[in-house]
Amino acid sequence: MSMKLKAIVASLVTLGLSGPVLAMQPYMMDTSYQMDVMRYQVNKLDMILNRNQPGGFDQPCGWTCRINISGWMNTDAYLANKPPVFWEPNPAFDPTDVINPASTPPNVLTIPTSGRASDLILNNANLFVDARVNNWVTANMSVVYSSLSGLPGSTGPYNIANSLFVYHPLNRTAIDTAYATIGNFRASPIYFRVGKEYIPFGAYDPYGFVTQENPTQLFTEITSTAAQLGFIIPNGLYGSLYTFAGNPKISDGGSTRRIQNGGADLGWGGRWCNSKFNLNAGYIANIADSNFLSSYYLNQIVEGTTVPGLPNEKVPAWNVNADVTFGPFDANGHYIQTTRSLANPIFLSGNSSPGFPVLTNPPAQLGKPTVWGLEAGLTFPVMAHQSRVAIGYQKTTHLATFLPQRRIYADYMVNFAKWFDVGIAIFQDKDYNIGEGAITSNVDSDFAPPVGTIIHQGATGNKSTVGQLRASIKFA
Repeated sequence: MSMKLKAIVASLVTLGLSGPVLAMQPYMMDTSYQMDVMRYQVNKLDMILNRNQPGGFDQPCGWTCRINISGWMNTDAYLANKPPVFWEPNPAFDPTDVINPASTPPNVLTIPTSGRASDLILNNANLFVDARVNNWVTANMSVVYSSLSGLPGSTGPYNIANSLFVYHPLNRTAIDTAYATIGNFRASPIYFRVGKEYIPFGAYDPYGFVTQENPTQLFTEITSTAAQLGFIIPNGLYGSLYTFAGNPKISDGGSTRRIQNGGADLGWGGRWCNSKFNLNAGYIANIADSNFLSSYYLNQIVEGTTVPGLPNEKVPAWNVNADVTFGPFDANGHYIQTTRSLANPIFLSGNSSPGFPVLTNPPAQLGKPTVWGLEAGLTFPVMAHQSRVAIGYQKTTHLATFLPQRRIYADYMVNFAKWFDVGIAIFQDKDYNIGEGAITSNVDSDFAPPVGTIIHQGATGNKSTVGQLRASIKFA
């Protein structure tokens, strides 16, 4: 079983394909039901972490046969026709002074950006350590160096159109994942996992080509220390329950952490004739704990005042994912919907500090956001090199100045040599209509700007087109 899993993972990683794993497999692969389900359940990154030496701990060589070290490095080049961030936080903004758009520099939250953008970055460099302790216990850890981190105000081309929260070049080294799994599928379909991991809500590749910044991923991706209880049975049914602390609420004073988030997912994968399919649905108690949204709520640059936590009211969300492969063709779709409106983070603190007289707009609630996406791909050989071409579409609602209203993209990746992939992509982000998400003053006060003054620019209706090149290297 270990040798079979390694072969499956090696084929996937060699391709370096993005998106849901099940849909990306080459059409010549032949795997069991259980391997298909496992592959989708843990995502591509987990499979890299779980890759073991042939024979593993059964070999009489001690720990050298129980531990496997592997790695992954992605280098990207970008060129954009205009800065994807059309408005960025104003570094000269002073929340203690009266908001004054006519001042020099203007004392407002946001200012326009300009100029064509390009960059060459080391997207990520990962070191994975996989240890099989015994038949029932495995331990996995990954260390990542990344030049991308969540900070507002970046003007790089690899950002989301007109979002105040974007990936900003910042060198960092961190523990990406570190968890232990207790389970033996030869003896039982049940497993237990505890540690820092990607929460099983949504379907994405943490370091995928282009798709790593797709709205469907940004809206759902959560990394946290969690406890997860799940099952995988041979008929293709799988599921899990999980819980984690999340970020403190405002009522917690910004420091008290409590285990107050969690969720469940349930899926079914299998084969039919020459096709493979997977259906998955999930629920989470508070989507505001996603890496993307929580950075919005907790960032004082966006807020203008220090906010000590997330909104007290949780915002549950659910998602549905579907993947199908038929011969060399594959397709996948994702849909995320909240059950409650998100609190507006701009004035979450109460909007009562100097320079922030109480405004009656924008509304305290942003509406119930939806995020969905579709992708279709074709896998085929080119001069004996495996390759894949794909097109995709992403759409959001009620997320002006957070995410683009629409993204379209196309990408092509080819395996030039063992463990070495090269890809090219182009994607276009369209902002929401002009004025959506804007904040204007309508308070008659000596400390407020005139009624009708725009103090926070909203959406622009602009488009940003970005070209991307990637060189991807894996080693094991």
